[in-house]
Amino acid sequence: NSAFYTNLSPGKYIFHIKASNNDGVWNEEGRSLAIIVQPPLWRTWYAYLFYVIALAVISYAILHYVNIKRNLEAGLKLKQLEKQKQEEFHEAKIRLFTNFSHELRTPLMLIITPFEELVKRVDIPAELHDKLSIIYKNAQKLLLLVNQLMDLHKNQAGSLDLKVSEGDVCEYIKEIYYAFNQIALTNEVKFSLNCTPKTINAWFDKSLLEKVVFNLLSNAFKYTPSGESVTMEVSEKSWNGLGTKQTDGLYKDENANYLVLRVKDSGKGIEEGEVDKIFTPFYQIPETSGINLSGTGIGLSLVYTIVQLHRGVIYVDNTERSGACFVVILPISRSAFSEDQIERASCRE
Repeated sequence: NSAFYTNLSPGKYIFHIKASNNDGVWNEEGRSLAIIVQPPLWRTWYAYLFYVIALAVISYAILHYVNIKRNLEAGLKLKQLEKQKQEEFHEAKIRLFTNFSHELRTPLMLIITPFEELVKRVDIPAELHDKLSIIYKNAQKLLLLVNQLMDLHKNQAGSLDLKVSEGDVCEYIKEIYYAFNQIALTNEVKFSLNCTPKTINAWFDKSLLEKVVFNLLSNAFKYTPSGESVTMEVSEKSWNGLGTKQTDGLYKDENANYLVLRVKDSGKGIEEGEVDKIFTPFYQIPETSGINLSGTGIGLSLVYTIVQLHRGVIYVDNTERSGACFVVILPISRSAFSEDQIERASCRE
């Protein structure tokens, strides 16, 4: 009088039964019972609907991710191509200007040499002497530009070498300061130099440091109008005397000394969006009034290159109310340079 049915698939079943009495007489008609076996939750219709929706969402997410990845890869490839084209264009520009520089340098030297002799003569009229001086100064500017282009090309070719020697860096910078005094007088600009201490014994490349100071001062005078001021400050500091911002990327030696050169002008200043661009070759800040010297966009790029070669840092301090302040920090201890970078004549036993 018992029956067991296991592992029935979900669905509708009819349980039919017939029985007999004690005399063995069977009831042929019997009785029927409808039985419905419900499916498990994971096999219901709404479960299948959920599966379809989840599959659709996952498929959409995968396709969306693949599409985003494809777009990112395409965008990255496009940026790489653009960067490559810009680098190729920049290299082509450097090569072009360098070729011009090589061609211009010799005739410029041949022009400057006799003009220098004429300017030194005292037996020529004052009016003619002034005109010759103007020609001589402009020829020197052209020669400076040619030399800057050649130095920039040397750096990109990896042939710009550092040769340091020992000397008084304050005394050396004073010579450049005196050379710019005439420009300051001509442009009616107050020009001052402050060295702390008065004598700083340092290891530095005289030729390259001259280019750094010269270009920074030229840039300062360029954007300083008449009646304003240009200030140059030179100081010596230890590693602990430098701020956190100042030591980022700088050669680190807690026992070394560092030269801090600050050149401040009273021009229009540099906007935040232009600070990262000014050291790019051929980039120029938009022109404004009060400009006394023409620019090429090469000087600051060359300065940045030379400072990096010295294992130093350069940045723009925008804490000033007006104008721009360029800060250069260079290691000046002998330990900062390799033996190959030391001038043989300056080596001591």
